[in-house]
Order: sequence, then structure tokens, then C-alpha cells
Amino acid sequence: MTFADAVTGSDGRPLDQIRLTGVTATGHHGVLPQERVEGQTFRADVVLHLDARPAAGSDDLAATVSYAEVAEDVHDVLSGSPVDLVETLAERIAAVVLSRSAVRAVDVRVHKPQAPISVPFDDVEVVVRRDRENPPAVPAATSTDQQVSPAPAPAPAPAPAPAPAAAPVPAPPVPPPPAPPEPKAATPVPAATSLPTPAVAETAVPAPPAPDATTVDAAPVPGPEAPGPESAPAPPAVDPLDEAPEAPVDAVLALGANLGDAQGTLRAAVTDIDRIPGVQVMEVSPLARTVAVGPEQPDFLNAVLLVRTTLPARDLLGACQEVELLHGRVRDERWGPRTLDVDVVQYGDLTSTAEDLELPHPRARERAFVLVPWAEVDPQGVLVGLGGGPVAQLAATAPDRSGIRWLALDWLTEPASSGAVPAAPSPQAPSSQPVPAAPPSHPSPQAPSTAAFPAQAPPSVPVPRQDPPDDVPPAQEPRGFVAAAGMHAPIPPAPDAEHPERA
Repeated sequence: MTFADAVTGSDGRPLDQIRLTGVTATGHHGVLPQERVEGQTFRADVVLHLDARPAAGSDDLAATVSYAEVAEDVHDVLSGSPVDLVETLAERIAAVVLSRSAVRAVDVRVHKPQAPISVPFDDVEVVVRRDRENPPAVPAATSTDQQVSPAPAPAPAPAPAPAPAAAPVPAPPVPPPPAPPEPKAATPVPAATSLPTPAVAETAVPAPPAPDATTVDAAPVPGPEAPGPESAPAPPAVDPLDEAPEAPVDAVLALGANLGDAQGTLRAAVTDIDRIPGVQVMEVSPLARTVAVGPEQPDFLNAVLLVRTTLPARDLLGACQEVELLHGRVRDERWGPRTLDVDVVQYGDLTSTAEDLELPHPRARERAFVLVPWAEVDPQGVLVGLGGGPVAQLAATAPDRSGIRWLALDWLTEPASSGAVPAAPSPQAPSSQPVPAAPPSHPSPQAPSTAAFPAQAPPSVPVPRQDPPDDVPPAQEPRGFVAAAGMHAPIPPAPDAEHPERA
């Protein structure tokens, strides 16, 4: 069976098709605990096989199947009660579609692009076809809530409730004859008091709760106290993206630029980010020149920063966006050229699917211009979350790895000359250009200062920002990779860094 292949009708002719593709929702399906807690994106494609001639001839929606309603039902299944298997999810969708009598057969394809697989991959798909002769293995009740709504049928159950009320009404007329002997024994029996009509009415009202009379009397006491607990309003839950960390958090930032003096912009951006209160740049990756993704445009220069921060994740994003604006970033075109792009790739082990910030970055696991520089500066790094894994392994298998033209190590302290750097050059004598006193984070013989850059002749020392003086103090102590004079120079990792071999 091939998805969307023709299905033959009873007259021997192929049935018509209504195709619905890309219905997307966040679901909590899967066998792993984190899948049930964090959720992930699921997508479904559905093909309805039916005879469209009656609807075409009458131009009446009632004569066909509303694809809008089908889309809503499919979305409800994807985002509905969790199941372990994608196969069960596809079966539920088939069942809810075949609940429409006009549909003779249905093809369902469910995508799980963020499945917890340890190696790079594009997608996971489960495809099923179900029809009247081969019906789904699960009922459609879970997805057709509108059809289940006839549950009001049990509503008559309250009707019997009046019956007990009616029972005490005829009861009083029967005891009146023996009423004279009962006055003495009537004390415990409410029948004696039922003689007066008003008394019967009063006892009839509490009669339903009478079985628990003693408890009922006690219940009203705590009753008023329960609705009025002043302490009940618990403080609203804090969004993890807005919660300040108890201890400094290690985060990963990705920088890119392809307009103007891209190298100079990135060098200045490193300084700007290190000057953000609560942020310290710990490591700076080599600079990569990469083919642009998206519309035709100049190549990008990309780098990765390992930072340590005390800011909440959303505040870190806001601070990075302010640095982008400082360098003229304009968001006119998705994947278009830009003066500076700063993305929060990872923030500790926090995962989030908020509209303004997804953590880790949803496409980081497949972007060589992020993974390759990251693996260079942190060979033991790990991308957290579904679809993540060792960064070095992800970098080696990234689908766009061929787009990395070259890497340059000494890009922070001096301009580079033109000319491509081989991927794996043989050891050679060190260049005559000066080498920083402190050992760089990537001591390697393949890092001479001949890395290829466009001819842009940036200054040997980055020019400090021309912002108001109160924005940037005129002088400050060296922090991270930024020296007091504004020059960038590598420093050893912090004492508590995860990789002591770089110390």
C-alpha cells in the first residue's frame, strides 16, 4: 500500500479524494516519561476516499464531508489523551474519519519529527489505510466527543430523585387512622409530626438529607469554612523562562552576520554580550564561514559563545536582542541577510516550547554552522532535549556540513587574510604572526592566522561602542574573553568548568 493510492469503488471506478496535509499539534504521546511531561510536535496527513459526485452535482455541503471538521477532529486526537505508540495515534485518527458515512476509506500518515532518537534523522512516519472491510482496531468514541454528547440520556437519572419526595407525600395520609395511639411513640417517628400540614412541608424539605441527619448538621459547619479559606489563593506558578536560577547557569549562544563588516560586528558583539550585567563569556569558538540558508545572499560568518549567567532565560534572550538592535538588526525577512543575529541555543538543561523562546533551539541539532563551532570549543558538549546528543557527533553528521567553507581561530585578536584553510592541514611551522600569551581554547597546529575572510580590513583592535557613557563604563576589569582595554584574548576556563583538561 502506498499512501494516497487510488481506492476502487463498488462500481469499479477509483474513488475521489479529499487530502488534508500538515495538521499539527503538540501532543504528549510516547513511552518515555519526558515525552509525557514535555510534549512534542506531531503532524498528520489524511486522505479521504469518497464519491464526490453527489456534492458536486448539488453544490451542497451536507452532501460531502467538511474538511474543516475533519481537521479539528484530527487536531483533537493529536493533542488529546496520551498513548504510547504512534500506531495507536494513527488508528484513532482513522477511526474518527471513518465515523463519517460518506468516507469509504482513509489513509493516515502521522509524523513524529522530534522522536527521542540518539542519531541524526529527519522524521518518523507511521502510515495506515483503513476502510469499511478493514476497520480501525480502536473505536472512534474518544475523538467524536460531539457524538458521545448524547450522554444526556443518563440525565433521566435525576428524575427518580423526585420519587422519594413523592413517597413521603402519600405516606402521611395512611398513618392518620392510627394516629391516636402513636402520639407517645410518635416522638421518635416523624409520622406524628406529619399530621400538621406545615410540619410535613418542613420535614419534607430536609427529608432527602435525613439519612445523614447528624452528619448533615455537622457538614454545614465545615462547609462555610471550606469556601472561605483565605490562604487558598496560592501564588501563581512562575514560568521557568522567567525564573532566576539559584546558581549561575551555563548557556550557549550562536552569533551570525553577513552584512557590512561582519567580522568587526561579531568581535564587537562578543564585547557587548560580556558587558551585559549577569552574563560572562567563558569561551569563544573559532569563526566559521558558511553558505547562507534561505534566499540568495552573501556567506555568513558564524561563531558560538559559551556563557555563564545569572539571568532568567527570557531575560538573557531580551539582552541578546538588545545587542542585535545595537548593531542595526532589522527583522524583515525570515532567513534573510542581517547585520547581527544572536540566538539562545541552550540554557542549562531547561526545555521550553513557548512562542517567544524554544529551548533548546529547535533546529540546532541539524545546523552545521552551530554544531561545528560548538564542537570545536567544547568537544564534550551535549545538546539536551529530544533529538539531541553529543555535539561532536551531531556536527559530524549534520546535513548541511558541506556548507562550512572554513574555520579561523585567531579572529578575535587580528584580521585574517584571504585564502581557504584546508579541513585537516598537516602540521607546519608556526606563522610569524604573534600568538596570544595565554593558550587558546583550541591549541592546534592547524590554526595559523591564514584563515580565509572576505577582504574587509577591520581594525586590529575592536572599536568600543559609541553608546551613551552610562551604558558602558569607560573602564572595567577584564571579564571572560574581554580585556580592560577592549581587546579580546582567550583565558583559561573558570575553576568550576566542566572540562578541566582545558585548564
